[in-house]
Parts: sequence; C-alpha cells; structure tokens
Amino acid sequence: MEKFTELLKHTFKDIAKEIIYCLEWEQGFSFDTGKLGERILFIVRNTKGIASNGGCAFDAKNGDEAKLLFLGQTYLCPDCGLKNNYYSTECISCGSTKRKDPNDTRWGIDAEAHFKYEGQIPCYIVTSVKPLNKDLDNLQYRLQTYKINSDNKFFNDMLKHQCDFGSKSHKNFMPFRRDFYMSSPIPLVDCIITCKNDDVNVEYDLYEPDNQTHINVMPIDIFTKKEKSKLTEIDGQVLISEAVEIIGVKNSTHGRERGTLNRNRNHK
Repeated sequence: MEKFTELLKHTFKDIAKEIIYCLEWEQGFSFDTGKLGERILFIVRNTKGIASNGGCAFDAKNGDEAKLLFLGQTYLCPDCGLKNNYYSTECISCGSTKRKDPNDTRWGIDAEAHFKYEGQIPCYIVTSVKPLNKDLDNLQYRLQTYKINSDNKFFNDMLKHQCDFGSKSHKNFMPFRRDFYMSSPIPLVDCIITCKNDDVNVEYDLYEPDNQTHINVMPIDIFTKKEKSKLTEIDGQVLISEAVEIIGVKNSTHGRERGTLNRNRNHK
C-alpha cells in the first residue's frame, strides 16, 4: 500500500497545474494512462515491466496485461458542437455553459492477441480513474482497480465473438457495463485521491491485491426490458452467474467504428 500511495502521489502531484496549462492553451486534458496502468499492475501483481518502447512486448514480465482509462474526457458543446476541456466552465467558442459529456470511454482489448498468446497472459489488470469534482483547489478522483482472469469462460466467449463477428479484433471493453460484470472482475483497489495545492492524499476503501473473490452481482438495469424478464431481481441486482447462463454474450458486432473525424471547424 505504501508503494501504491507513493505512485499516486507522484502521478497526481502537479495535476492542477497541468489542467491550468491545458485550459490556458485550449487543450484537452490527459495524462499518461498507459504508464500509470502498467505501474499499478507491477505493484498489485508484484512484477516488473519489459523495456520496450515499440509496444510489441508484454506489459509485464509475468505476462499480465494492464489497461487504464480516465473518465474526464473532453465534452461536447451542444450549442456549437465544439469539444472542450473537461474542466472548462464554458465553451471556448460560443461561451455556452451547456455540456454533453461522453459515455463511451473504454478499455481496449486485443482479442486476436488474447488467443494468439493463450496460456501466456494470466490476467488483465484494469483500472478506472473518475473525476469526482472540477474544483482545481481541491481535486478529487476515485481510482478502482480490478483483476479479470484470462481463463474466465464468459470473457473468452466475448472475445471469440469479437474475433468472429467484429469489424476488427479490437474489443471495446466498457467499464461497469454488462461485459465487464459478466467477466467476473475481482476488486483489488478502491481509493479516493485528493489533490490540494501540492499535497496529495489517498484514502483507501479497499486495498487487497491478493483478493481472489470476484463480484457476484450486477445491476439489473444494465439489461434490456426483455432480458430483465428472464432474470431474478434482488434489490435491483442479479446474480452474475445467472446472467451469464441465461443471457450470455450479447449478439452484436462488438466493433462499431468511431465515425467521421470532426476537426472542430466551428472553432472561432
């Protein structure tokens, strides 16, 4: 836990200053999610990395794969269509205070590589970082890390479906949606990161890197009305084992294209 806290303090120490620079220069805000995700993997799985800058090696010496996403993405101004920094209080083009935040941030899983290296990837360590406010004087984030075993049957069926029917072998693995829950994730870390001036504080609700107990229930509202009728609801949730058995892998192409590139021509 001490090493994990040290990593987060190092990563988030000057985050407010970086956001201010991005706002001044009208940039979207981001940080090195790939590097942080890998370092989280190293700590919770007690391993180290492989010195390759080409992206052709495993993320870790033990074969594990790391994925991290940041949910503070640029938002769309519904009045003029311009994308803005997540922390902007108004549109830099038209001054509107309305905003439409994206809901499509995802981990990317290479389904083809998953099967190519079958037996060599023990698990996927997936992490989500969610902003809890936009107060630059007292920024807060919730970080959650999970382990998904690579031999999980639903996870493999889902990736096989992607290979067989997707437009690409790249699987858009959405956080806290049906595929995520039905892959039986194991929670490892859940903490709140508070950044005030140059001080970073980390409070843990969970820190259990050796946890082997996967989540066994999921929100029933994730499913369609027709699917809900087949499931047994208990306090707004359903057993994951029941959902996997009765619903199974969603019958879709699992690989919709991102769409036409928008160069923000409305920018003034």
